[in-house]
Amino acid sequence: MDRQRRGGGFTLLDLHYAAQLAARLLAEELKRVGVKPEWAGLLTEIRTIEPVRPTLLAQRTGLAPATLYDYLERLLAEGLVRKLPNPEDGRSFLLETTPAGVERVQSVSAAVRQAHERFAGLLELPLADVERAVTDVRFALEGALNPATTH
Repeated sequence: MDRQRRGGGFTLLDLHYAAQLAARLLAEELKRVGVKPEWAGLLTEIRTIEPVRPTLLAQRTGLAPATLYDYLERLLAEGLVRKLPNPEDGRSFLLETTPAGVERVQSVSAAVRQAHERFAGLLELPLADVERAVTDVRFALEGALNPATTH
């Protein structure tokens, strides 16, 4: 199907719709393996950069602090992450995944790979180019929202 490309400054709207569609596709695959979609990305992000401060997680994920702390409390209650003392700041803490959390991340990875396979073959551009562009866009958006904390 030939689709009209808007251009002309609608990139953020296209990203918004792409994010909604990506979330639906991921949710289908995550539910298939028994993982809650709302926590999957956060748990994977913790595993990727652990031990991590909640403030860095908020910056990297774009989650509102109240939402982030609600999700963290649920991950803690399910035994998927644990709190560690922050040696640099006694008032804060660090997070890392537990062995159960690592297992859940592996389930998430399998679901993400399956979702990836469902759309990657439909791309008009080489996958490596799309991956680079998406990563650049993510970091640019993170920088636009957190200019004092990005390099």
